[in-house]
Parts: sequence; C-alpha cells; structure tokens
Amino acid sequence: ENRARFVLEIVRAIRTRVGRDFHLQMKISATEHNNALLFTKFEGPGNTVEESAQVCKWLVEAGVDVIVVDTAHGHAQGVLDRVRWVKRNFSSVEVVGGNIATADGAKALVDHGADGVRLRDQQGADAVESGSDLPVRFSAFRPPIPRRC
Repeated sequence: ENRARFVLEIVRAIRTRVGRDFHLQMKISATEHNNALLFTKFEGPGNTVEESAQVCKWLVEAGVDVIVVDTAHGHAQGVLDRVRWVKRNFSSVEVVGGNIATADGAKALVDHGADGVRLRDQQGADAVESGSDLPVRFSAFRPPIPRRC
C-alpha cells in the first residue's frame, strides 16, 4: 500500500478540489512487474500483477475515470491481457491501451476491451489518444483525429 500512497493522495486531492466533473486518468505500467530496470542501482523491483490489480482497485475507489494501461509495445499479449482484466474487473471506468503505431495494434486493443488507444507518432514522442473508432479510420485510410490529453 505504501507504494501507491502518493498517487492516491494526488487523486483524492484532485477530486476534493475539482469534484466529479473533471475527467481524471491514471496510467499504470503493463510491464513494471518485469523489473526491466532492476539492473540499475536506482530501481528496485516493480509491482507484481497482483499488486497492480490492487493499485487499480484503489485508483477506482479514489475516483479515477480512466485507467491507461501503457507500455512501449501496446499490443503485446501481456498488455492485451491486462487491458481485458482491467475492463472486466472495473467496468465503471474506461480503459485505454497502448502505445501502438499500427491499425493491427489498435484493433487488438479494442478487441480486448479497450475503450480507447494510445498512439505513438512516427518519431515515438507525444502519444495521442483516440476513441475506439480508430481501426475503422485506419481501414478506410482516413487519418485519425487526435485528441491530446
């Protein structure tokens, strides 16, 4: 619980200040539990899948509207599984998955329950988010209309 204390204090403070009319998203790492940075002297082990599930529960209880499941390879099976799990267990919030750069990635996320996708631009910077109509736009060769968050 101590690892999530700071973020939960932030969420509660935002909700206290602006109420429920303010849209609030929180991002969780889909791969933190892999301890990808454990080789550095500054990083300790990340959250396990079970710990991440608990953090999601606390975030929902604290009042977030959207949980963003994020990693560099947003349509990897682990991310897809996490998106599906969050959506099934917390139906009161929307779920955004990503980062993706292809129509196949967007379709995979939507097929696994994502309400929106997080896009990576061609340079890999400044991700944008788009609604679940993105695969339709890709298939029709119409560029998505990005909504910056």
